[in-house]
Amino acid sequence: MDAVACIGLVLGYTRTKGSLFSLPMVFGATHLVLALFLRYSIKVLYKVLKEEPSARVEIPSEEEIREYQEVISSNLPVLDGTWCVIDGLKIKVQKSGDEEIQNAYYNGWLHSHFVGCIFVFALLEL
Repeated sequence: MDAVACIGLVLGYTRTKGSLFSLPMVFGATHLVLALFLRYSIKVLYKVLKEEPSARVEIPSEEEIREYQEVISSNLPVLDGTWCVIDGLKIKVQKSGDEEIQNAYYNGWLHSHFVGCIFVFALLEL
């Protein structure tokens, strides 16, 4: 399995919520072989990304934060001072016994129950 296939395997695995059910058909390997390649590929990808400066998650510079704050406050005045917004995160929740509550959290497209989240990060003073 070449490097591109290894990366594709890791991405496919994470995209299918950690299921190896459909991946053997895609990659043409048995479940055991695929599991071994997946384990190896995750280790290699981790080592490569650990050394790559552009793959690091870090807080932006003060200039970038001010720029982000201006863009967000011009579009959403209620969020004045905010420099980062994460929208669209769906957290899976257990099905409720109450039908009205269950209906509020059911997503027909994904066939499961989710809570939609928005995270807002604000920095009061720089």
